[in-house]
Order: sequence, then C-alpha cells, then structure tokens
Amino acid sequence: MDGYIARVVPLSEDYWPHHSSAVFFLAGCNYHCPYCYESSILGFREEYHVPLKPAFEEIEEVLPLIDSVFITGGEPLLQRALCEEISVFAARHGLEVGLDTNGSKPFALKTMLEKGLLNHVNMDVKAPLDAAIFENVTKSRTFFKLTEAIMGDTRRSIELLKEHDEKVDVVFTTVVIPSLMYKKSQFLKIAGLIKGVNAEWHLKPFVPSQEVSSMMMRNLDSPSKEFIQRIKNAVLAEYPNMRIRIVD
Repeated sequence: MDGYIARVVPLSEDYWPHHSSAVFFLAGCNYHCPYCYESSILGFREEYHVPLKPAFEEIEEVLPLIDSVFITGGEPLLQRALCEEISVFAARHGLEVGLDTNGSKPFALKTMLEKGLLNHVNMDVKAPLDAAIFENVTKSRTFFKLTEAIMGDTRRSIELLKEHDEKVDVVFTTVVIPSLMYKKSQFLKIAGLIKGVNAEWHLKPFVPSQEVSSMMMRNLDSPSKEFIQRIKNAVLAEYPNMRIRIVD
C-alpha cells in the first residue's frame, strides 16, 4: 500500500506519555489552523506519496524497544485505509495503537473504533462549537463544507469517544493561544461539550515557532502557566469532576 507519509520516527517517547512509540506523520489536513506547528506537511505533496513497506521494515528493526505505534499528522483519518493498515501491522506485532485527530472525520473514527484498531485517541478540541470562533481558530470552512457541518462532525466524534471510552483511552487537547483561544468562557463551553466522556483534558500553551503557519503568530508570547491555571480553576469551579492537566 502507498500513502501520503511525511515522515516516520521509529522510536520516540514524546508523543504518547509512558509509551515508546514508532510515530507516523501522515501528510494532508483539512484544517489550516494559524498556530499549526506542522504547516509543512498539511498538503498532499507528491514527495510524500510513498510505499508503506519500507516504514514497516524500519520499525521491525526496533521492535524490542517499542510498545506502540502512534499515528499523527496532518489529519490521519483523511487516509483511513492507511491508518487501518498501520494498525493491523501494529496488532500483528503486539503493539498498541494511538491516534491523533481533529475530530472532523467521525465515520473513519467510528470504523476504526468498531474494528477494535485503537487503544488510545487524542482528539484536539480546537475551539467551542461557535461558528465564528471555530472558523477563526481552524480555518476549515470550504465552498463544499460549511463551518456548521464541520462542527457537527466534531460533536459526533466526541459522542463516538463517549461510546467507546471504557475500552479506549481518551485524551482531549486544547491549545491556549493569546488573542485566539484564551477566554474562560471559551473553555467553559468546551468543558460542557466533553464533560460526559471518561477522558483527561490537556490544556497546552501555545509556543511561538518559525514553523507556525501564521507569520503574525510567530512572535506571540506564550501564555504563562499561572494564566492557564486560572482557566483550569474556572472550569473546575463549574465542573469539579473533570480531569484537567496543564501540559508542556
């Protein structure tokens, strides 16, 4: 099988906590978040269209050192068949499978969950389901698909994770971004959206980088840990049972 694969890291402990993983970065994304750190792999460029077999051979060389495979991107579920092939390979070698997704492809997520191909899902909840805020954060609207439809897909993905949260480890992640995603009211709306799911919610500070999509955002300051702690405290005051972590 061929697919759009930007790169493969045979061994990493950076993407799935407490796991040593082979990490697949699948190219292509349907969002164009201005703060994206992986802006160079968002397109389906021909240079990324490669056979899967060499990646599998590379991973087989480090099998004694890893316990899992983690699939990220881009948006991996734009290439569902490729994700399934990687997951089957992992299962064949006794490896767990983690997936990073923006939640925009609920049918693909449903298929993988129902086939039992996933052990862990990290879903980026980019913004509350308010059309103006969501579009400003994700830049995902197209001529063919309006923001409201994309938000509906996001909601369905959260519902799917709730249906499977006893069998699959679920983490939601939201980036705290000055001038974009920083208001307590925004995070309270997200909390209301995910409150029924057995999951951790990770609040992650935006870190400026020359790799960020938007040139305007490359010089933004990171929010302080104290600032994010105040957001966390505000959410916990209303939803005291939520499991919230501030991560780097």
